[in-house]
Amino acid sequence: MRKAIIILNLCSICFLALSCSSKDDENKAPSIVQLEFPTQDLLCIDHTISFNWSDAIDLENDVIEYTIIIAKDEAVNRCCRKQNC
Repeated sequence: MRKAIIILNLCSICFLALSCSSKDDENKAPSIVQLEFPTQDLLCIDHTISFNWSDAIDLENDVIEYTIIIAKDEAVNRCCRKQNC
């Protein structure tokens, strides 16, 4: 009988722990950044280009990483360079 009470208590605790867990623990995406320079369809004749974009805001204060992909076509099929910043 004592084993049954202990098992019932453990099951109840497990049930309460699972039912009280929050789905707010999921990581939320940071705000969307806007490319400020170079502008779309800008003809770039220099081999050195500086990229500027607006700051992203992360509500959880996670570190934000950017990936820049440079391609020879708009569909990004012919990728020239990919770099994480």
